Amino acid sequence: MPVPKHTRSVKLQVDYRKISVEQLSERIFLHNPRVFGFSHRSLSSLRHPRLPLVLECLKWTANKEKKNVSALLDMFQASAIDADKWERAATVFDKKMDAPVFDKPRQQLILSREIIQQLEILWCFLVDGKSSAITEDVYKIFHNSLYTYFLGVDEVSVQTAWLSSVNADFLWDCRNGRDVNFEAFCLSMLELADNWTLSREPEDFIAFLKDIVSFTVLPRKPSGLDSRYSFSLNNGIFFLGG
Repeated sequence: MPVPKHTRSVKLQVDYRKISVEQLSERIFLHNPRVFGFSHRSLSSLRHPRLPLVLECLKWTANKEKKNVSALLDMFQASAIDADKWERAATVFDKKMDAPVFDKPRQQLILSREIIQQLEILWCFLVDGKSSAITEDVYKIFHNSLYTYFLGVDEVSVQTAWLSSVNADFLWDCRNGRDVNFEAFCLSMLELADNWTLSREPEDFIAFLKDIVSFTVLPRKPSGLDSRYSFSLNNGIFFLGG
């Protein structure tokens, strides 16, 4: 499994379970210039800042090459104290979301035609010709690939551990419906990029989304399929967010 190329990290040589709320908040506001909220995501969601933080800490405490499965499994078992710390940090961040320093770059990302075009390409790989939305089965298969990509493991035990987080993300993204529509998909993927690129630059989001296609979608598609999806952006695509 290739190492995610367009992700950045802040190295922390500490036990993630001992990090204070203040340190968490500092990381979110200073080291990770994110612009999308995360209070609506579970602690083990790929869109929650806890996961990249824990993975970075595990790189210091375990042999990365040995893929310490037990440590990864522990990561999905957040304590009540850990959950409370993150909830408080998320609340602090939510209160700042409307500030220009967050709102302006967020709107630039949401309205970027180049980002929307890349999202549309990914969307077309996930949606078959008979559907206008991403089904629950496709959503979960795609997210299993995403977890494998970011965690670097494909162990059944770990897949079982992240299943509840995938289910929670789907319930949020489908917006009380049966499937995930394009607008919800776009905002969800922007949250994902926001969490892993540690950047507010559109070109970093675009590069990130291209990697997602290359390493999680194309390997599961028949050869020659990508040539059928070389298209220009449809003029009518637009979505709201914030």
